[in-house]
Amino acid sequence: MIMQYDNFDKEMKDYINMAINIYSTIQDKNIIQDIFRYGTQKKYEEYFFTKFDKMILSLFIAGFMIKGNLKDKLEFYDDIKLKQLLEFINLQEGEIKELSDNDYTQFYNKYFLVNLGCIIENNFKESYGYIIKKVTPEIVLCALKNTKILDHYGRTYLNLPSFRSHQIFEALEYSIFQVNKDIIKIEEQPKKTQNSLNNTAYITNETSSEAPNQQHKQIRELKISVPELKKIETDVKEKFIGQEKAVEELLYNIFNNLLIAEMKGNGNFGTQRAIIFLDGPTGTGKTAIVRELSQLIGLPFVATPVTNYSATGYVGGNITDILGELLQKAGGNLELAQKGIIVLDEFDKISHNGSQGNLEMKRSVQHQLLDFMGGGTYIINKSTTPLFKDEIKFDTSNLTFICLAALTNLRSIKTEQNRTIGFEQLIQQPDQQIYSITPQSLIEMGLERELVGRFNTYIHTDYYDISALKKILTQSSISPLIGLENWIKATGKSLKKEDGIIDLIAKQAYELNTGARSLQTIINNIRTFLLKKVLTGLDKTIYLDCDTVSSIAEQTTMRKGRG
Repeated sequence: MIMQYDNFDKEMKDYINMAINIYSTIQDKNIIQDIFRYGTQKKYEEYFFTKFDKMILSLFIAGFMIKGNLKDKLEFYDDIKLKQLLEFINLQEGEIKELSDNDYTQFYNKYFLVNLGCIIENNFKESYGYIIKKVTPEIVLCALKNTKILDHYGRTYLNLPSFRSHQIFEALEYSIFQVNKDIIKIEEQPKKTQNSLNNTAYITNETSSEAPNQQHKQIRELKISVPELKKIETDVKEKFIGQEKAVEELLYNIFNNLLIAEMKGNGNFGTQRAIIFLDGPTGTGKTAIVRELSQLIGLPFVATPVTNYSATGYVGGNITDILGELLQKAGGNLELAQKGIIVLDEFDKISHNGSQGNLEMKRSVQHQLLDFMGGGTYIINKSTTPLFKDEIKFDTSNLTFICLAALTNLRSIKTEQNRTIGFEQLIQQPDQQIYSITPQSLIEMGLERELVGRFNTYIHTDYYDISALKKILTQSSISPLIGLENWIKATGKSLKKEDGIIDLIAKQAYELNTGARSLQTIINNIRTFLLKKVLTGLDKTIYLDCDTVSSIAEQTTMRKGRG
């Protein structure tokens, strides 16, 4: 298996050994940092590093310490200094202890194997669609891109709003995807057709053949042919089983927005971009679906709770922050950023029906959003350093806005109204109930009529019934049960399930009533139960029976009391 220590080449072993040396030195050490928090009154807060944080930092720092091409490549980005990295974990280079040669394999299997495998799987197979054939230090470092503790380092020492946008990761990606193609297997993609409006749906931006550095950035070319568009639809539908209709409607509305942006100035095509209101019960994948589509299409994507705006009582500054973050996600490419996706979550929480005290503030937030989504030009600071101003104009008229809401209270009202019709409706489950949520419903709920009028496209996700939950468990590429089995395989063992396990887990998840998240909750509890047996047990086969699963579910919800 590619993640096994014995299968690593010398370069990878040297790198992992260095990471192990660092981690073994600090794993039991209390490390506290005053982490800089943007957007809070108390800007510095004490943060205790977890063992997982320490492992991530050890893997990252090791790249700057091993001899060879990797260290030379990383040292090009001289704003990231080894001394600062070591200071971040309260460590001096001379304090790092080396393990004996015979101890590295055992230490790696105990502390690194499972976590590292999950990190690489999530970042490459899930996010990029690539299968790793050979693990290298570059792949590991690139996989650490989205970890929170590294972002804290960037914010604390480099004063960056988002460390994941640092050029070091673009250089690593270039090295992996362009130079060392033999170490990954790219999943089959339809061949691109010639660039014409008839056979290529959207084309923008020039690409550079140069590796990115401090002066040059590689800008991803957005060229998606019709066959590729259909493959995106198929892949995302297979991932989000039970939400196929929402996936299809979101994909083609987002894509049409891009076409409209491209066709501006070429005549009046009698259409306007979609401003989308996406509602659905909690746990049905609203944000996750949009994020997945944006990644596959190649668009910058920012999601933020709209309630963040009401916390301060005004929107202007926060909106500018969203646009700045979108620009960062686009690698500083303004043209691409202006065609990105902004998701405003928890939209129903700024409704003011029956509100007291903060009524005017909620109305003010809605009015600000009315202008924002309508399309206008905003001045934002392009610089990643707040003290340095590099102001540019950002046009929001081509952005795709998607406003999310669970509409929990409104759904309850609609359900109660249906129950008065007769006994048949009274006994229906939530996933069987049919009711209508209209623009007028949103107005009555407390959203301003003018704001509701901005929405010209309504899409919804559905409740998961037991059948859909079973399909997610057995067929989805993000099935938590398949993930559990893969985790156990990564340790050299296998999971054997009793007949009826799938039905039982799906039924328990349905009763928890938090959508697909219920499946993750149950599987996480099963994994916690199995941890010791998998990591330290001698048996190569791990058995899971229905009685055990039922007992785990019962113990999860029961707590001891004093009486």
